[in-house]
Amino acid sequence: MTQQEMHKIKDCRILIIGYGSLSEFISDELQNIGFCRIRRSDDLSDIADFDIVIVVNTGQPTAAVPILYPFDFIEGGGVIVRLPGDDIGVPDDADMRIWAARYMSGYCAFWNMEDCEWLVASLPLIMKGESSAQAQRTAAVICARISANIAVGRVVKHFPRFYLADNRSLLSIK
Repeated sequence: MTQQEMHKIKDCRILIIGYGSLSEFISDELQNIGFCRIRRSDDLSDIADFDIVIVVNTGQPTAAVPILYPFDFIEGGGVIVRLPGDDIGVPDDADMRIWAARYMSGYCAFWNMEDCEWLVASLPLIMKGESSAQAQRTAAVICARISANIAVGRVVKHFPRFYLADNRSLLSIK
């Protein structure tokens, strides 16, 4: 990144909705690329002094900033980006991770996308609530890259599109 891009990172505000240890991986990756003012929280109160807020729950906030939803899908990671004005339309009673895994696997099948078989194979484990530290790291790397791209003004895919990578792809997304 250029010096100008590094400066833009310091002025960017992004909300990341994560959970558990995933938020720790995301925080580490964000710091590695230059984000400094990061806060992990259980709610959205008192976030004005932070550029990156990682909210440790799966609620559906309404905010005038980009919102990233990273997911651990056992064999890989995924991220949905919601820009201001996007409506994801997740049912109120839905488990966001299960909803996202079903949505992304269905999207991949409908559009005949390649390299999504691992997600379909992981669905039973995701439904059981299993997780993977490697998949959390993969999601964190994707999330940090998207955050940097948003910060410097690059175009990012946003809902209904998404980012998805298997754990073996981790090296290629850095």
